[in-house]
Amino acid sequence: MIEQHSEAGHEEAGAAEDHDEHGHEEGPTQFTNQSQEFGLKLNFDQESASHRVVLNFASEDIAIIGEEAFLNPNKSDEITAGYYFSRDFASGLHVDFGARFDQVKRRGSLTEHDDHEDHGEDQGEDQGEDDGDDHDKEAGHDEAAETQQYKLDFSTASFAATLSKPLSDNLELSLGLAQVERTPSAVELFINGPHLAAQRFEVGDVSLESEQARNVELSVAYERGSVFSKVSLFNNQITDYIYLRDESEAEHDGEHDDDHGGLILGNYIQSDARFRGYEIEFGFSVALESGTIRIKLARDQTLADFDSGGSVPRIMPSRNLLEINGDFAKFDATLSYQNVNDQQRIAQNELPTDSYNALKVSLRTAFDIGPTTLATTLFARNILDDISRRHTSFVKEQAPLPGRNIGLKLVLAL
Repeated sequence: MIEQHSEAGHEEAGAAEDHDEHGHEEGPTQFTNQSQEFGLKLNFDQESASHRVVLNFASEDIAIIGEEAFLNPNKSDEITAGYYFSRDFASGLHVDFGARFDQVKRRGSLTEHDDHEDHGEDQGEDQGEDDGDDHDKEAGHDEAAETQQYKLDFSTASFAATLSKPLSDNLELSLGLAQVERTPSAVELFINGPHLAAQRFEVGDVSLESEQARNVELSVAYERGSVFSKVSLFNNQITDYIYLRDESEAEHDGEHDDDHGGLILGNYIQSDARFRGYEIEFGFSVALESGTIRIKLARDQTLADFDSGGSVPRIMPSRNLLEINGDFAKFDATLSYQNVNDQQRIAQNELPTDSYNALKVSLRTAFDIGPTTLATTLFARNILDDISRRHTSFVKEQAPLPGRNIGLKLVLAL
């Protein structure tokens, strides 16, 4: 995959800095991603149980060339072996089990620029001298860069099991247990530059270790006739959780030698964290002569805190949902109303996010046109035209969700 583009904000920045006077123009940035993948699935199913083995080989080369090159070219090779087991027992107990083993090799580099540090030392030594200003100007352009190559190898093992058993004709209990390891991504390891899409100067860390998550989830489901409900509780303890930590205003103001182009400095670091929460849904369906209407109410919430104190950044706030689906002979219709609460449980250097309401509808039908079918969808989103910002977004302040929009989608099947 190859992508080329320029950031819209560059034009205004160029005008402010009078780039034309210096004969400098920012060209497009080219993103290339070349990947190969080979997989093998072996099925050893029996009447009493299902046994499957999966082998997967993947290789990926990423390169970014241009003004927005925040990541040096890097290569990742992954070998995955997995075993999956499923069985129904006479007692009604159903068991699903999976094991996965990964060997990951990441090859990349980091380029360190030493001009800022030298500049600060020279400025301190020459302060008060007649030629101090000229010396600083020359030092500002005498940029030294050093590139360090890295070869990083990771080995991970993950296991998950789900046990479910009916407690009655209408009630079922399910317990999920998992121990999952995740290797750091190439971006988390090797990024070192201005990531304009996130409005940050992001810095990776080649010393990052694999995350280790231990998750427990308990669910109770009820269904009787047209009425259904489900409650799920989960607790996920993650050792060495990887996240992007933004610098504070005080830290930013203290960096006199470099303001990172006016971007927020974000460093990928690790810390132990705990995620916990719940999901609740309740609904019923109504059968009509012309079709069926299904109504569902739902709510979910996730709380995430570091073991050392403080909240994990960019966690989705609690949400309430009302959804009505209509399935009729000639068309389908959906009305969805979502209330997203405000998020006040914020991390250090993070801003709170206001609540918003999202109302959308869609109407779907199909027309036979000779030997082909025309699928038609009429939709309206954010009907209330509410100002909506996702707390999980790095650029929630600069780029809120789209306002009221109405559209028609046509798909012709040939």
